[in-house]
Amino acid sequence: MYKIMIAEDEDLERHALYEVIIKNRDDCDVLLAKNGREALALASQNIFDIVLLDIKMPGMDGLEVAKKIRATNDKVAIAFLTAWGSFEYAKIAISLGAIEYLVKPIDDNDVLKVLDTCVKRINLENKTLYIPEKEFYVALRYGTATEELIEAFLASKNISSSKGLPLLINCSKDENITGVFSSIFAFSDIKYCFFEKANYVVLLLFASDIGKIKYLINKELSKNGIVGIGIPFFEKSQISDSISKANIAYEIACERNLSVVDYLTLPPREIEQFFSVSETSLIHKLHNAILVGDEVLAYKSAKHLIDTAIFKNYPIKKLSEEVSVIRYMLLRDIPFLMCDSIVGSTFFELETSLITMIDCALASVKQDKKDKYGRQFEIIKKYIKMHYSEQLSVEMLADILKLNKFYFSKLFSVYFGKTFVEYLTDVRMENARKMLKEGKSVKETAELTGFANQNYFARVFKNYYGIAPTLAKTK
Repeated sequence: MYKIMIAEDEDLERHALYEVIIKNRDDCDVLLAKNGREALALASQNIFDIVLLDIKMPGMDGLEVAKKIRATNDKVAIAFLTAWGSFEYAKIAISLGAIEYLVKPIDDNDVLKVLDTCVKRINLENKTLYIPEKEFYVALRYGTATEELIEAFLASKNISSSKGLPLLINCSKDENITGVFSSIFAFSDIKYCFFEKANYVVLLLFASDIGKIKYLINKELSKNGIVGIGIPFFEKSQISDSISKANIAYEIACERNLSVVDYLTLPPREIEQFFSVSETSLIHKLHNAILVGDEVLAYKSAKHLIDTAIFKNYPIKKLSEEVSVIRYMLLRDIPFLMCDSIVGSTFFELETSLITMIDCALASVKQDKKDKYGRQFEIIKKYIKMHYSEQLSVEMLADILKLNKFYFSKLFSVYFGKTFVEYLTDVRMENARKMLKEGKSVKETAELTGFANQNYFARVFKNYYGIAPTLAKTK
């Protein structure tokens, strides 16, 4: 059994993480802490294999807790949870040997992947430094990675060379990239590491002979799709600029539908022309791609927009306004799209907001194509759950969906298998029974479940459960 501690001050998130782990793994013993001090108390009484720490906690933050736990247990695998990525936090996390750095809201699959990584590391007794790849690539992409950080990351991948070439390769989400690269480089002295993005991969190739790398690219990698080649780097400090050039080459390759484009062969005028496309044109291209469900074009257009902002050195405020315009257009054209407000003070944070919004919009468009009203009635279900104590009516809910009340009633019966009144009664009675068992009075329960008259509530309850509400308290 692997002993795990979750330290998270938000009750819902703490218990959600707990449920994900215990439902998906039968080899874990999980203990919970609601703040830093509780986490330290548990750590003093237990030897944990894995610790999941929220960074922002009252009293003592997760970073401080990690330092203290690491001081007495140098083998523990630590992963941090946070509301926003921060390079400063990432650097501290790296210094503490963190396995991962998860940004909220956290997907269940991400939690399970982190656990798998931790367990493999424990089983292999691999004590080498593991640097969070997502955070490292962001720092590398936007030029904030120090040479020390780059060296530490490459050392963790057993890469000692400072000479190489970056490239971007398109791929599908389901493609086994690890298997593809393993087969290509199996009998080569070329070292590599890669970073998976939405629909492409950033690949860093290291070798003393750049010509040999380019030969392999043209012979093998070009078979797997579109390739954009950056400029060679000869020092670790040059990798960031080389990746930027690879991004440009990849964008132009996609635009021209070419197998391989090398940045060094591109005339400067062609690069300028590529980035001369107006922001308005890119925004409308992205918007239209999402509305028709074209994932490839949507992500490609988003990348073009971000790369243009970097190439033209936009102020953050300008890019933020453009992303906000896209959000407005999507909210206007996709009914009941549930996407967060745009938040971000860096290119990385704005890119993250944009991609998250595109993911959400594409999923909604895809679902609406399969089932026109399914997503909308899920919203109605949540609305009833939140407002069952209020005076709800068919007319009110139909108005939310902008539907005729008779058509709404017909659709409601199709999606819920019962009438609106029957479903509302189910929700109210289920909650009423819980309240009575918790010790609330019949009068208070009636009011809290939307009944203005206590006697009428008692009749409905008895008809539903076969017993009076006064007796439900003891049964």
